[in-house]
Amino acid sequence: MKILVFISVLLISLSPARAQESPTPNVRQRIPEIKQEIKDLRKATKEDLERRKEEFKIVREQQKEEFKAGIEEIKARAKEELGKRRTELKVKLQKIRDENKQRIVERVDKQLQELNERMMNHFSNVLDRLEKVLANIVSRIDKAEARGWEVSAVRVMITSAEGAINQARSAIEVQAGKIYTPQISGDEGKLRVEAGEARKALHNDLAAVREKVRAAFEAVRRVATTLAQVPRIDELEAPEASPLPSPTP
Repeated sequence: MKILVFISVLLISLSPARAQESPTPNVRQRIPEIKQEIKDLRKATKEDLERRKEEFKIVREQQKEEFKAGIEEIKARAKEELGKRRTELKVKLQKIRDENKQRIVERVDKQLQELNERMMNHFSNVLDRLEKVLANIVSRIDKAEARGWEVSAVRVMITSAEGAINQARSAIEVQAGKIYTPQISGDEGKLRVEAGEARKALHNDLAAVREKVRAAFEAVRRVATTLAQVPRIDELEAPEASPLPSPTP
């Protein structure tokens, strides 16, 4: 915006009306000075953009590392609890005479834990990619704002998208600590139903987390769509485009 003001001053100074009010030599003498001021402003603006970009990157990396550390701590506690529950499961399975059914229940228990971990890793990767897309958008918005363009609507949507991503990460942290060992009674006739209840519980919980991730995906998509509607935004030098990741595998 300051650059535009300087340019406007320069144009007014060079207009015929202005030329009558002040001697031409004075205007000509100031042209190099004004050009230098404009050059200094551009340099300062560029440096400010680079600083803001670096600060945003540092904060994003710090948040990512804190999230990973939190997930690992949660997994460690869950693993300890899982060991206890599996010991209890083995004791109850001794009441089941059919050894094949015992193995099936143990296999279901293992599969449920692996599926939960695999899906949480997938959702975390999706959020990482969404944050990368959002960072690219923020970089372009900073450049547009530095040129005096109106981007307040996009700024609001970026804040909303960041909030949606944080909510999805919180849901992943909670889900990563859950355990789905089948709660069996020892009654062989109820094994199928009891194992089915564990599967259903996992399915419902994964669906809830998926909705949080999908909400983050949609929030980032709306930002990208709104960005495209900003006049002349494509005239800016855009970073390499990153496709929006799918919230489902």
